[in-house]
Amino acid sequence: MQQVRFQHAETALTWLVALSFCLICSVPAGTIVTYLLYDSGLIDAKSWFYVLDGSIIAALLLFLGLYILGLKLVAKTGLTPGKTAKFIFLIIMALGLVWLINDPPRAGFRYDWSDLPFAAERQEPAYDILYTHFGPDHAVGDIDFSVVDFNKALKQPQEHEAEILALWEKSAPVREIITRLNSFNRIPDLSGAETALDIDLMPFISTLKVYRLYADLMMEKGHPEEAARPLAQLYVMIRKILPYSRFVIHKVVWGALAGRSLSIAVDLARHPSSDPETLTILKESFTPLTMDEISYEAAYISEYFFIKHRADQYDYSRAFGELVRPCPENPPAWNQFLFNLIGPVAFHRNRTLNVVTEKFNHLVAGTRTHPPDLSGARTIDHEIELRNIGGQMLLLSSFFDLTDYPDNMSKIKAQSDLLALYLHARLGENIDIKDYYSGKNYLETDEPGLFFSAGPDGLPETSDDIRL
Repeated sequence: MQQVRFQHAETALTWLVALSFCLICSVPAGTIVTYLLYDSGLIDAKSWFYVLDGSIIAALLLFLGLYILGLKLVAKTGLTPGKTAKFIFLIIMALGLVWLINDPPRAGFRYDWSDLPFAAERQEPAYDILYTHFGPDHAVGDIDFSVVDFNKALKQPQEHEAEILALWEKSAPVREIITRLNSFNRIPDLSGAETALDIDLMPFISTLKVYRLYADLMMEKGHPEEAARPLAQLYVMIRKILPYSRFVIHKVVWGALAGRSLSIAVDLARHPSSDPETLTILKESFTPLTMDEISYEAAYISEYFFIKHRADQYDYSRAFGELVRPCPENPPAWNQFLFNLIGPVAFHRNRTLNVVTEKFNHLVAGTRTHPPDLSGARTIDHEIELRNIGGQMLLLSSFFDLTDYPDNMSKIKAQSDLLALYLHARLGENIDIKDYYSGKNYLETDEPGLFFSAGPDGLPETSDDIRL
């Protein structure tokens, strides 16, 4: 009797291990199928859970069917699995579970927070002003453009003069802060990994749009110098921030603001009404960008620690369920149960972060070349696989490509060189500036003082040429 009970217990244990193994495999497998169907457009968000449930059940039945088929094939051979065979089977299944659960040690990041400018600083007067007015409890709000049709005002500024001047007055608080910030020689970014996105840059973006309208209006009225002065102030402030800007999104925004400011400056410089006063104002402020100003090294290093901080704080028992559904509704109870059950198995914290670490090691190293070479980072793919499916989906859904930004910044650097050459030429002055890409002189155009760069490929008259 005791032997029969032992056999039943042994059989139950075997089936329990087999069922657990099949369930652990079926949830990620069903999720992969559903994700691929959704990504290809064959299903929508409303049918997500229905397809997911069907895929999980189908995968579970498939794995169980394969297990039962294996047992029958063994039975047809006339062999009866003995205790040794069952023990070996349990060992294989257990090893499979260990393989699915195993999370490797963390890979080392080659850089440290101390590599950042002002890494040890906790307070800087310029940053305090920036944080006070544009932090979480910021006093300066975004500018309301409802008083004017921006596109129409851009085409016919004089017909919308009253609205543009009203916007100019609305931008006064931001312009006053720009003046205050320019009293400092530098504007360090002291954002930490836990306060990475506290600074709101939208007021600066909106203010630059106002500058665009104001510059067009002043050019039409024959007073470009009135637009050149505040634009120069804004550009100088941006340049004081750029070398120290932490986190990719902030570096991207400040870089874009620098590029758009350059574009407005080019229009002012080339406008028929521009006089020596306007050109001198622009020449003194729109000098060529420096290598420190365009470098993404600090942004990449700080971005890595921001992601690492988020990964350490992430609730991985719930993360799988939160990531695999594309719709905001709460999942059915049984789905949530499965996700909570499978989360620690399907979401490997270290394995996921190791992919990020490898990527950022290449990103930082790539910024130290001239021009930046991000080819190493581009070779790292985030493929969906059975093990760590949750981590792979996290990378696919939230880890956007970061490799193009240094190239964009390099082009802005070349444009700053070209503008400086043009301004000096218009004023009858000589200046020696070498092509950022080739190290040789910039190429001449038919217009005196106007040069261009052959771009990254080094071939003139191709699609990557850089011109004003």
